[in-house]
Amino acid sequence: MTTMQEHKGGITGQLRALYVATAVSSFGDGIFAAAIPLAAAAITRDPTAVAIVSAAEMIPWVFIGPFAGALVDRLPYRAVMISADLGRLLVLILVAAAIGTGHASVPLLALAAFLVMAGTTFFDAASQSIIPELVDRDPDLLNEVNGRQGSLSSAGRSLLGPPTGSAIFVVGASIPFLANAASFLVSAVCVGFLKHKTVRVPNRDISIIRSIRDGMAWLAHHSLLRSLAILIAISNLSYSAATATLVLYAQEALGVANAAYGLLLAVGAIGSIGGGLLASRVIRKLGDLRALQLAMAAQVVAWAGLAATGSPYVAGAMLAIAFMGTSIATVVVVGARQRLTPPDMLGRVVTSFRVLGTGMLPAGGLLGGLAATAWGLHAPLWIAAGLLAVPALLAPPWIGRAFATPEAPPE
Repeated sequence: MTTMQEHKGGITGQLRALYVATAVSSFGDGIFAAAIPLAAAAITRDPTAVAIVSAAEMIPWVFIGPFAGALVDRLPYRAVMISADLGRLLVLILVAAAIGTGHASVPLLALAAFLVMAGTTFFDAASQSIIPELVDRDPDLLNEVNGRQGSLSSAGRSLLGPPTGSAIFVVGASIPFLANAASFLVSAVCVGFLKHKTVRVPNRDISIIRSIRDGMAWLAHHSLLRSLAILIAISNLSYSAATATLVLYAQEALGVANAAYGLLLAVGAIGSIGGGLLASRVIRKLGDLRALQLAMAAQVVAWAGLAATGSPYVAGAMLAIAFMGTSIATVVVVGARQRLTPPDMLGRVVTSFRVLGTGMLPAGGLLGGLAATAWGLHAPLWIAAGLLAVPALLAPPWIGRAFATPEAPPE
């Protein structure tokens, strides 16, 4: 018979494996994020061609994501995660070989970016779906694990990975892609240590398209999760609007040199990491609703403060607060989604959130660019603050009752 101490020890060991997998693969993702546009720029100086490579990274979230969610709900999570890691590893080895032999091209890089991010949609959906099983859906553990996962992801993708990727690209153009491939190999090995109960009973008799529709319909009829999905969409719209012309704002309004702009973003990433680490304690003390409202209010203050200041130091602090608020809000939303979604529906609900949220990013970027052109570089920041102020004020009457009496997943 397994004792409680042995059970907790098993959970801790599996979570450590998951943390290592996240940390290493996120670091590789950050390397890739810096290296892929540099590789494109080394081939061509055509801005449109370089932009195509960057755009190829976003397409899978919208067009592959729904299919990834439906398949994740039908397949073992661990197998999906390992397959996604090994598939991305193979793509990156082929890219490194093409670059090393002088056969790389913009279409090849765009295809590689698409395939790597397609694998990420599968991995992320399965990763978020397996966590509730690892911790037996314990609310406090869910918030703690999600917070740490978010911090590790931010550290690798935003803080450590990009400067490493650009630095080693100078040494050898194929090296960053080999490093990213190695990170996926380590991740696959770590995921192999995960053990989980199979509690899903997916209906494989229905088509994938029907399965996707069922997932979206379920989300649309769940009052709390539907509200949180709308909130994420608004948050992403405001974030994208604020950051679309941030580099110009930093240069012209704050007087930040090109070399220092990366430091400004790094401060924001540190805020994101801190938010992830603090999230579980904040939620435990304030509750889901108040923690969410505080996180949104922090973003409102931060974007408005950034628009009002001319100091790069104050701007850095405001970015840290904005990203910290984003991390805490994300942990609230992810935890609620994992607790309240039936196990055989979670992959589809995760990717439905992603489709809605990611779909707002280009719209927000366009909004920010148009606003900056029409009213100046401060305008996108004020718009971001205004967009978030409305749901922050309306959170108690809007979703407060749903938080108080959330619909539980069926047994």
